[in-house]
Amino acid sequence: MKRYDTLDAMRGVAALLIIVRHTPAFWGGLAFQHSYLAVDFFFLLSGFVVCHAYEHRLRTDLSALQFMKLRLIRLYPLYAIGLVVSLAGLALKFYPLPYEGWKLAWIVAGAALLVPFPSRDQIFPLNGPAWSLWCELAGNLAYAAVVKHLTDRRLFAIVVVCCAIVMLSAFISHKGGIDGGFTLKTLPVALARFGFSFGLGVLICRDRVAAAARGKVRLSLSLAALLILFGLLAFPDLDRWGSGLYAAACACLIFPALVSYAAGYEPPDWLLPLFRALGVCSYPVYILQVPMAVLVSGLLSHAGHPPESFAPWSGLAFVLLLTALSFILVHYVEQPVRQRLRQLAQITRAHVRRRFLGTRAWD
Repeated sequence: MKRYDTLDAMRGVAALLIIVRHTPAFWGGLAFQHSYLAVDFFFLLSGFVVCHAYEHRLRTDLSALQFMKLRLIRLYPLYAIGLVVSLAGLALKFYPLPYEGWKLAWIVAGAALLVPFPSRDQIFPLNGPAWSLWCELAGNLAYAAVVKHLTDRRLFAIVVVCCAIVMLSAFISHKGGIDGGFTLKTLPVALARFGFSFGLGVLICRDRVAAAARGKVRLSLSLAALLILFGLLAFPDLDRWGSGLYAAACACLIFPALVSYAAGYEPPDWLLPLFRALGVCSYPVYILQVPMAVLVSGLLSHAGHPPESFAPWSGLAFVLLLTALSFILVHYVEQPVRQRLRQLAQITRAHVRRRFLGTRAWD
């Protein structure tokens, strides 16, 4: 299967910028106000990649249940590691949660099952970014269930409706922008953000124009997409209307054009390790950042050296620590666990088919 190393690297750059947003104490208050748009970029890439890797199989021999097993095997192990880190921080009382007793037990059980907690605050209090993972899995299930009937025209209609909801939320929000989804009140906006960006990613992949033009090019072209994305997410804060226009322009126009462009170009061979490293660390960095930040910040503060006292060097050190930990976990924990889970899934599927279809189906 073809690799899109430039797209992988762009996902890594976006994930690293999100760290700064979620750990302001480590950076002396520095925060890229528009870095939340990285989530819309992730959804867009997800649509492109899922379509590229699974749509043909979903239309032929891969059921929606089998597809969701593959997605859970891909996404849940690192999330579970993050949950363990969160529980360590919770046991050490580093989480300022206003809940106890059965509500706290509900939060922990819901986090383990990826079920949102019905609260005015975050729906995943132990790991805020998990709301986007929930949207991803829910959206993947809906996509797999209807993909055989999802023509370009129908998908385009869904994208238009979701786009209208996203743009409306961008202008009625009291802050401006489309930074919604992590609370119960804004969950519909999150689903619209996913539906629009994911659907558009699928349409871009189906178009195949960018895919047909893929090839090795000069360094300047392969790095251009990364630099453009960094500039977009690090753009200075604007007023309410400016933020709304900027968010709508990025989500609806600039990001899709950037993905179409980047999918057509790959880095030279000598730069591939860097691009692939950014791709490998992108998901673990994103899903582990908040639990690790709470744990590290709590330990430093308990020792009398809060991260604010070392900012921004504490932020740089945290990024290096999280990146190194991500590589270790991916190579020595996640990949073996995923391989074992895939084996168990295949054994279970074979057992079920033998049980209900008989042995002749496997002769």
